[in-house]
Amino acid sequence: MNHPANNGDLKRRIFVSLLIAFIVSVAGMGVLWVQSLPKITVIDGEISVANCEPPLPTYAIGSCPKLHCKKLILESGQFPQYITIGFSNPKPSTDQVLLGAVRFSKNGSEELITKPFECELDGREAREIRFL
Repeated sequence: MNHPANNGDLKRRIFVSLLIAFIVSVAGMGVLWVQSLPKITVIDGEISVANCEPPLPTYAIGSCPKLHCKKLILESGQFPQYITIGFSNPKPSTDQVLLGAVRFSKNGSEELITKPFECELDGREAREIRFL
């Protein structure tokens, strides 16, 4: 005969098992989503922009052109290894110019240097970077 305490214990175990399965599946979906975000990757010295292939998801439309501009800045070789890149216009539309600045220090100095730039876009890709 079933003991009432055993039924409660079984229900609790089933609930905990379902809760753990739910948490693991949500965490797995979160990891997949984070891996699909647009980003700059550097592998063996090769700089590339990942997850910016068309068709772009809505959340990537504003960030992919900026990542392409950052790639051009990094590939220019004009700056030390550690730099900060900022943009003054928030979300670019196609065929426009992004404005921004690179901040860096020379030879370990604490003084920061700011170098403004224009990044010309062709669609969602960066065509040219001009330092001002």
